[in-house]
Amino acid sequence: MSGTPVVHVVPYYPPHVGGMENIARAVAELLARKHPVHVLTTSCGAREAPPVERRDGLTVRRLNAREIAHVPVAPLMLAHLLRVPRRSVVHVHIAQALLPEMVWLARRLRGGTFVAHFHLDVPPSGPFGRVFVWYKNHVLGRTLRAAAKVITFSADQARFIERTYRVHPNAITIIPNGVGPEFAPKRTARTKTTSGRPLRVLYVGRLSPQKAVPRLVTALAVMTRPVQARIVGDGDERPKVEDLLREHALTSVQLPGVLRGPELIEAYHWADVLVLPSNQEGMPLAALEAMACGLPVVATDVIGNRELLKDVGLLVPPDAGALALTLDQLALDPDLLGRLRQRAIAASREYTVDRLVERLERLYDEVAPT
Repeated sequence: MSGTPVVHVVPYYPPHVGGMENIARAVAELLARKHPVHVLTTSCGAREAPPVERRDGLTVRRLNAREIAHVPVAPLMLAHLLRVPRRSVVHVHIAQALLPEMVWLARRLRGGTFVAHFHLDVPPSGPFGRVFVWYKNHVLGRTLRAAAKVITFSADQARFIERTYRVHPNAITIIPNGVGPEFAPKRTARTKTTSGRPLRVLYVGRLSPQKAVPRLVTALAVMTRPVQARIVGDGDERPKVEDLLREHALTSVQLPGVLRGPELIEAYHWADVLVLPSNQEGMPLAALEAMACGLPVVATDVIGNRELLKDVGLLVPPDAGALALTLDQLALDPDLLGRLRQRAIAASREYTVDRLVERLERLYDEVAPT
């Protein structure tokens, strides 16, 4: 399909923070080496970025938008989608409502097919929670069933899509996430040991209800072994996290905000373990980045984490006490940390952005309009 135009439609795009955003950018930049790639996104969380960026075969267009009930609303998005040529491969990233339906309507009116990339099944919240439940029950399933293919990260997620949204299994393809070569273990040899110092715990991600960061803070407060922690990221739950840190007098926990590039990689190299205390995940990009850097992962035993980290990291019930017990165990057992580090490095070789793009190109060949 060399030369076939590719259009990625994504609700948020860097500098907006999130795993979906980072994956969309990495894929778009790599695809642009062989195809003209156009990204249609919104200005949410990216007001300082230019409305249009063009570089090396890639065009990123950020349309003015505002968030309503955590849904980015861009009034001009449908008009831009209707201009997309029929022969283009349209790839919509799904984690919020409205945008997928715009893609479905535009392709139906304009002609052509689209691929739906299902990142996460977000639970309802806030005053519009009931509306969101209605949307998932009556609208999202129809949109997914209209796609030429639905991309999921794992077999667990594929079964969930099939059962919940009645998508035919033949229309589902499993393509795991991937990370770039900049995420790698330190070149200098090191022997990680917690002897004589606190266990270093890292969290990377949004501070949102789905991520359940207060569960991690509570676990840190009830640990019996000394601990230092960095909670990297930002979001709506930051005030709640700050209140809990003050309540438990956790002065050894830092909140540096969002880190990118070398600062983020340095955080992975600093830590002894990455912790994902989430209520649910798609395929957590932070886990893949940590694994590639040789960092062991402890995560809640929930969909998204389970298939990725089984026999690689440590899975615990979504409970602060269980999380604290596991972290105390790691603080006392540097040999276990070393074994988990080697497992992480070995498993990470399957999750590169190059492999992700190769799989996407094969899928595009299958669905591209003739």
